[in-house]
This record gives sequence, structure tokens and C-alpha cells, in this order.
Amino acid sequence: MPARKNVSHPLLMASECRAGRNALGWSQHELADRSGVSRITISRFESGNTRTEKSGLEALVRCFKSYGIVFRVVDQRYRVMIQTSRWILLFGQGVADLMPGERIEIVDRADGGMACILPNKKTMFPIVSGPCHGEWAHAYGEAGQEGTIVTSESRADSELGQVSEVTFVPAYVPEFFEPPE
Repeated sequence: MPARKNVSHPLLMASECRAGRNALGWSQHELADRSGVSRITISRFESGNTRTEKSGLEALVRCFKSYGIVFRVVDQRYRVMIQTSRWILLFGQGVADLMPGERIEIVDRADGGMACILPNKKTMFPIVSGPCHGEWAHAYGEAGQEGTIVTSESRADSELGQVSEVTFVPAYVPEFFEPPE
């Protein structure tokens, strides 16, 4: 087997930028607002019409990572996009007041359930039991995770009262991911 060359990989490719935006449901304008990179620069980069400054690419990569999207090179030849965000469903009075950027911790409760703690507000909300199966079951939050809220969508529920679906980015994102078995 021949030795592999040490290949330099770009910070971000145009197709990855489009894929990241699509995964988050963002337009070029929204990415520009969140990253600080101009919309015209993003448009030109995605269409391949121009070289983008390293600082602009770094800003885009940081922005995507802060919303739970990371790009990795696997086996020195494949590039993959990994969505690291997790979600939980909270209920109780005050869940509608949760804001993006707030830090959360997920803990086990004495009754066997889980709770979400907001350390800065000294507040705790019960977490609805996670799904056992389905497309998004693997991404449900687990006890011991900490992170930062990215989105929080609240609604009324006939059984639980006020509920809020919270998407958060874990505080720790491993550099290497094991493939699912």
C-alpha cells in the first residue's frame, strides 16, 4: 500500500457552505448577518467566482460551528458535514422565555427523568422523555451534556401546558467521530 501524501485541505468548500446553510435553513443574507461576512462575498464564494480571504472562511467556519455544523476530513480524502446540535423538549412555566445563547446543563432527576438547568438563572425545567425511535431520536439530549441554546420554539400543549423545543450545541465537540455501527 503506497504511503499517503500529507494533503492540505481548504477550511471550507463552496459546496459545504451551501450544505451548511441548507441544513440550518438559512439564506445567504441570514448567513451574512450571523457570520459578519458580506452576502456578496458568500454568493461569489458559493458560485466559485472568486477566491475568498482566509479571514472570511474562518468566520464562516466559526459561525457554522456555533450553530452545530462542523466539517471534517475523514481518512485524508473524504470531506463530511456533521450536525452536532442536539434537542430537548422542556415544559413548565417560563420555558417560552428561553433565549439563544443561554448556557444549559442536562441532569438526571431523582424520579428517573431528566431536567434542564440554566445555571445563570438558577432555573430548572423538566425534560419530556426522549423518543425511542425515529429519525431524530439519536440527537435527543442526554444527562451530563452541557451546551448553548441555538433556538427555542414554544407552543401550548393540551397535556403539558407550555412546552419549548430547544436546540442546543454541546460545549464539547470531539475532533474525531466514530462511524455508527
